[in-house]
Amino acid sequence: MEVIYLIHVCLQIADSLLSCKVHLKDEATVFEKINKIITDGPERLQVITDFDFTITKQHEEGQPMHSSFCIFKKSKQLPSSYLEQSRVLFEKYRPIELDPRVPRELKARLLDTWMTSAHKNLKGIRFSRGEMEGLAEQHGNGFRERTKELFERLHAKQVPILILSAGLGDVVEALLHRQGILYDNIHIVSNFLKYNDGDVLDGFKRPDKVLHVLNKNGHAVDEEYFEVLKNKTNVLLMGDSLGDADMAEGAKNADNILKIGFLYHHVEENLPLYKETFDIVLHDDQTMNVVLDILSPII
Repeated sequence: MEVIYLIHVCLQIADSLLSCKVHLKDEATVFEKINKIITDGPERLQVITDFDFTITKQHEEGQPMHSSFCIFKKSKQLPSSYLEQSRVLFEKYRPIELDPRVPRELKARLLDTWMTSAHKNLKGIRFSRGEMEGLAEQHGNGFRERTKELFERLHAKQVPILILSAGLGDVVEALLHRQGILYDNIHIVSNFLKYNDGDVLDGFKRPDKVLHVLNKNGHAVDEEYFEVLKNKTNVLLMGDSLGDADMAEGAKNADNILKIGFLYHHVEENLPLYKETFDIVLHDDQTMNVVLDILSPII
């Protein structure tokens, strides 16, 4: 690309990043990473992203949005005993997940316990495989503004999208399908339901690799995935939790990773940590505007 064009593009992106809701770790480094993404073009780019509260909104007019697990629990097929067990686990572990004062190693162990318990509680429940479609129909409007546009444009340029979700993969798939954006350039690694005979649940498909917010790194993804993408040296990474910043760990030859963090909870306590961890922190931004502004020159 010509130098004059690049300067013009960077000025446009700079306007987007000057918002009071945008916090930069290091301005020079951020623009250096963006320049490389633009110069190398879509052929060298891959996207790695969280799903809950990253692709979906964190809130709408102050009302918290539902996670994929919460949407699953809206199903009338689930027995009250399961819902009560889930409520007890959520009320015990969710505050720990959000609390920045809990040491990372301790938090990871506790989240392991939470997800192991969630796996066990699913066993033996009769649940129709077609139920997800109805749930997505009822609760499928929680995507960030312009998410559909972003995914359409990434698909048009065949930019690979890896969704690493600690939520429920079956719901993630159903929601993307409902929006018409479950494209062939998308690969989802998540907690998927396992069925025994007929419609009886048997927990998660990979109980030894159950995902939570602190173990979503390269070890959760099959090596073959990143091997195929080893020429995609630029990564745009998006997440809403500190653990999401590690999602590109397994990406081979990735020498330019632009990390974007969406922050909403415990802002005063978390902002310094988020600025250390992510290149760009978006404070209470429920859109994909900044992401599209960055990528628009090449998609």
